[in-house]
Amino acid sequence: MLRMISTLSRLRLWYAHSRDHVRNSRVDIHTDNRTLKAALDNFGCKNSSVNDSVKEILECSRQLNLAIDVHYVPSRDNMADAPSRACSDLDCMLSEQAWNSVECRFGPHSFDLMALDSNCRRDRSGLMLPHYSPWPTPASEEVNAFAQPIPLEHNIYAFPPFVLLGPLLRYFLDQGFHGALTLVVPDLRPRRFWGAVLQSVAVDRLLLGRKRDDAVLLFASRSTYIPRPWKPARLCGSCLYPNDADAHFCQACGVPTVPLVPAVPCGRGPVDEKVIQERFQEFKFSFERRPYQRQKSALEQQLSTFLASVSLPKTISSCTVDDVIKFLIYKDSSGRTVVHVPKCSREACACPRRLAAGTVDSLLGKLRSILNNLGRIDHTNPIAHSRIKEYLNFVRVEQAGDRESDLGRPLASQWTSFWWEKFWEPPRSKILLDIRSADHEIDKLV
Repeated sequence: MLRMISTLSRLRLWYAHSRDHVRNSRVDIHTDNRTLKAALDNFGCKNSSVNDSVKEILECSRQLNLAIDVHYVPSRDNMADAPSRACSDLDCMLSEQAWNSVECRFGPHSFDLMALDSNCRRDRSGLMLPHYSPWPTPASEEVNAFAQPIPLEHNIYAFPPFVLLGPLLRYFLDQGFHGALTLVVPDLRPRRFWGAVLQSVAVDRLLLGRKRDDAVLLFASRSTYIPRPWKPARLCGSCLYPNDADAHFCQACGVPTVPLVPAVPCGRGPVDEKVIQERFQEFKFSFERRPYQRQKSALEQQLSTFLASVSLPKTISSCTVDDVIKFLIYKDSSGRTVVHVPKCSREACACPRRLAAGTVDSLLGKLRSILNNLGRIDHTNPIAHSRIKEYLNFVRVEQAGDRESDLGRPLASQWTSFWWEKFWEPPRSKILLDIRSADHEIDKLV
């Protein structure tokens, strides 16, 4: 009966939100609930709550000139039956302990931006906060937070699905939002593209829990929200997000995955882990001893120190293309290539020293490898940005122009063309004499 009342409430809300689109139309309702079909066909039943919902639906149908036709569909043929009964991890919520920590640190909150009636947060007096929901619900203010104005007069709390963090941040930035917003996000490694944006605009942060903490999140069950027991995790092959071992798709990027099947012992006896570890350490020591690897490690340490010393500290995992270019400019202090200014007299020169263009190109290759090892591949790697290539061309052109004018050498536009004939012209008589002598020698041979 409760499920039927919920279905009727959603139908009533759908009528209310679609008045301008369904006027003067026929509405076909397909349901696997015989009681619901009987209530709509007979204009009510013995339950007073159901009768109230049916009366509102019939009144709305009369006002909009709608013809309602109810069809019964068996549950085995209903494609929406299984998804409607399943509980999704996307509907999880913070536990009371975690919510109280957030409320004490950043509250009191007065609006829940993305929630359902079942997981909407409540204020300190126990009342449900106003909220936007993904579909019409009895207690929601509006549907779809992206289609609604930002409630600027409220202290906003948002716990969105993690796959919507990027669009949600873009939604706030495009509207120039400068109010109070408390956002619950995961600490993913490697960092996502929205991590740098959050770090640049965040005022304060609070760590609610770590992995395997069962007192932070509550997951939906058939009757209530419960802590979920810990499950072994494995990394997504596309975005490296740690999903449950039995997950069918990645919770961060949505890529389908195959559940991990436990390995079956092959019967070859115990594994000698000591020998394997010794061999692995030998390989690791040999790898780290290579000159190129040592240069990469030193460069990675320098970049980490530089990013931690700027006014807005960052990490290598969250650095942007502008941070990389600023680091290369910072490295110019150790360069040896003198770049003369246009008015330099070359006497007692105090022109700046820069890194050579070839050195900059080599550093970019090492930085690309360092960021690839951290999981920032393809378009997420700042070195792949077109601005890096523009900076390298800028350095090359600057130093190439300086070499042309170095030591007073005339520029290409100042060169004068000379013909070689002006300086040397072979004597014609000597050429004729040599030809006749060669003919005479040939006659002797014949």
